[in-house]
Amino acid sequence: MQLVSSLLLSCTLLTYTQVLSKIDLEPIPIIINKHALNVTLNWLCNVVNYQDVHKRIIVLAFDNVTYVTLKRSFPSLHVLHWDLPVLYDRFSAGDYRYQLIQVFRANLCAYLAAKRRDFWIAQPDTYWRENLFEVIDPSKFLKNDENLLFDQEGTNGLLADMIAGGCFFVRGNEKIMSNWRWHTSDKKFVPTFLQFDGGYSSESKFQQMQRLGAAFVNPETIGENRQANCTSISEIPGDAIPL
Repeated sequence: MQLVSSLLLSCTLLTYTQVLSKIDLEPIPIIINKHALNVTLNWLCNVVNYQDVHKRIIVLAFDNVTYVTLKRSFPSLHVLHWDLPVLYDRFSAGDYRYQLIQVFRANLCAYLAAKRRDFWIAQPDTYWRENLFEVIDPSKFLKNDENLLFDQEGTNGLLADMIAGGCFFVRGNEKIMSNWRWHTSDKKFVPTFLQFDGGYSSESKFQQMQRLGAAFVNPETIGENRQANCTSISEIPGDAIPL
């Protein structure tokens, strides 16, 4: 069994490396299972018309439902099936599956860094009002020996000094972008990159996105053996949530 697992790991890494070699821009690795599929499809529809974003994405799907759905919905997307039964089930912050996904992501980052590839980490629970790669140019912040460019919890007070962790770039300055975690309130300002977070499940995040206007995927087209369809708001994502 250990030999089989090692062979599967080697084959998956080989395939990942082959896909990586086809991407000239900084890649965006995404790791998900079926329980985050609704939010991920919504985000993919959010950025589908932003230049070159889909070309950067490499998805590692931990179950067959996720893999098949993404390939059917976005045939040109780089999607790999890395079968991990321990990550089939739903997980929440603090449980062992959540910790495992964090370790997995950290190891993936180390792997990419060892390949000497600059890369972005982005989370699909974030609404992009603009194309990240037209807003942020990491080369402008590589003045010294910095290696990491982190997002912030906010722009005022203590939040301005806190890392959100939903989006970061390897090889950069540490404080240049605002990626606010969104909580329903009377806020009038909508940041450029708005992360729906705070311990919510993917279902409640997705419902919040839909309710506030960031509804980029038709929910009736989400499901096993279905092809997800983007809504018309995907053509003008910056206007999804009124300022």
